[in-house]
Amino acid sequence: MKENRINLRSKMRGAVVGFAFGEALGYGTEFMTRQQVRTYYPGGLREFSQIIRDAHRSQRKRGEPGHETRMLSTMAETFLKEGKFDIRVLARKFKQWLATVESDYPAIIPVICMTPGWEENPVATAHKVWHERNIREASNEALPRGILAAIISNEKDMAENTRKLVLMTNDDSRCLATTMMIATMISKLLYEDREATYDELAEIGRRIDPRTLHYLEKAYEGDIYSLKVDDEETQCWTRKSTAAALWGLRHGKDAADSIFKVVDLGGDSDNNAAIVGSMVGIKYGYEALPEEKEKLIGLDGLIDVADKLCDLIKEREKIAEDE
Repeated sequence: MKENRINLRSKMRGAVVGFAFGEALGYGTEFMTRQQVRTYYPGGLREFSQIIRDAHRSQRKRGEPGHETRMLSTMAETFLKEGKFDIRVLARKFKQWLATVESDYPAIIPVICMTPGWEENPVATAHKVWHERNIREASNEALPRGILAAIISNEKDMAENTRKLVLMTNDDSRCLATTMMIATMISKLLYEDREATYDELAEIGRRIDPRTLHYLEKAYEGDIYSLKVDDEETQCWTRKSTAAALWGLRHGKDAADSIFKVVDLGGDSDNNAAIVGSMVGIKYGYEALPEEKEKLIGLDGLIDVADKLCDLIKEREKIAEDE
């Protein structure tokens, strides 16, 4: 059985490029209802050239990943440069990045990042802002950081690193629970060649925030449509994005089918498809991603980041073995 396992380099390229591909293709259905997706893309959205050029989708080139991919790459490159996890360094880089891009993050995110003291103590500062302003927004912008935490952390540190990366901007237990689920799934796929079980993910929900369990159940049962992930008012909920991504992973026939299923749901589809793209990129390997990935703008740079992360992990595991 061992010889059939996907090698680490293919997994890592799959994780990074799968994320970017899902975001770039998902942009074509972002903020649409499922009915609108069927209207604009009768056979489903499968190629960048199909993406319509309305006011929203004219802001990027076809095949160009968005701000989530750039954020993930920036934080990965920062970690590679530093050679260690330091939330203050990552916070400074995140703040610099945020100042140079146009993102659809909620307005509170830049407010938190610009609050005095945030760079030195991001978790405590974000906590203070959330409580002073009585924020109740459990949105999904922290989810991709769970992917980064799973990739760069050893098993002992993953939960704590994920916690810090979420709470640096999103002081909400629903955000923490769902991002921890994503990080756990990525970690199991990457390092144990298996999917996290329902019980493993449900334990996270029970421990951190039971309000996430209903969405996890729907993802595993396959009843994703009842969650209305394309609802305009709630499409950016972290629980809905997590459910959509896990549903795609669980019920897709292969890497392409999983991504396409999530893209065709509409809602916050670029985020949702990016997350499932990373999962299936690891599960099936880079080569199994749709051929359309070769048309990604910036593909060579993404592969370079993935290869550097792969080399770092190999070196870390070698050191661990030597010890």
